[in-house]
Amino acid sequence: MSASVTRLLLSAAEAETFLPPAKTALFLGLPGETITSAVISPGPDREAYRSPRKEPMKPSCLLPFAFAALALGSQDAYSQGDTFESRLGIHGRWAAEIRSVQDGSIASGMGFSPGDLIVLVDGRPMRDFSSFGEFLGAIRESLKSDHLTLGVSRYDSSTLSYAPPKSISPPARKSGSPPVEMLGIQSTLTFVVDEVSPGRPADRMGIHAGETFLTLNGRGIGSLQGPAEADEILTRIHGSPDKEVNAVLLRGVARDHAVKPEAETRKVRGPLF
Repeated sequence: MSASVTRLLLSAAEAETFLPPAKTALFLGLPGETITSAVISPGPDREAYRSPRKEPMKPSCLLPFAFAALALGSQDAYSQGDTFESRLGIHGRWAAEIRSVQDGSIASGMGFSPGDLIVLVDGRPMRDFSSFGEFLGAIRESLKSDHLTLGVSRYDSSTLSYAPPKSISPPARKSGSPPVEMLGIQSTLTFVVDEVSPGRPADRMGIHAGETFLTLNGRGIGSLQGPAEADEILTRIHGSPDKEVNAVLLRGVARDHAVKPEAETRKVRGPLF
């Protein structure tokens, strides 16, 4: 019998979309197959690996693997890896932050306001796309085909954080009317922190849930091509002698390209280890 690999957990993209970082996992054997190892990979796809073994294992023997999964989960699913989130030890949302809405546009009719975040396009997070531009292109293509559903988060001043995304779709196009490709918004790339893992670099730097990254080591987040470029910046920092990260963070909403008085910005810095 040859070894096999079976995906037991959500992919990173799926987990980041629907769940907080995984804390538990359950490993189940299949008839005629037993588990010799169970490993949670905190890289791009967190998966558990299953392989056959000569001697049968009793179901109770699976418990150590479940406890191992719990132990790994307690260290946070982002404790290793080479992404922006994993290196800092944070969980959050890459999004298109709406800066302005054109009067009379589809976006205006859908109730969009500056400061809203588009975090999902037809159920897919930005990490599913190669760049911010491709994410925006997917919005245009789905809008043109009249099958667009957006996951939109709005800032809640009472909790000083962004609410979970809600699904919003434009009204159906009237029969015979030409396809529409533009929502009527201007947006910029942004990253909002939802959770900070204790003891990790972001925690030691004093980064808090609910804050938005404005800059990363001198680069404006809005100037990046997408999440992958943020990954590359932290990879270079990780390989540098001092490994120092510095960032400007925002708590509140920046609208019309200017930080409102009620919003607060601050600088943080610290080593990436």
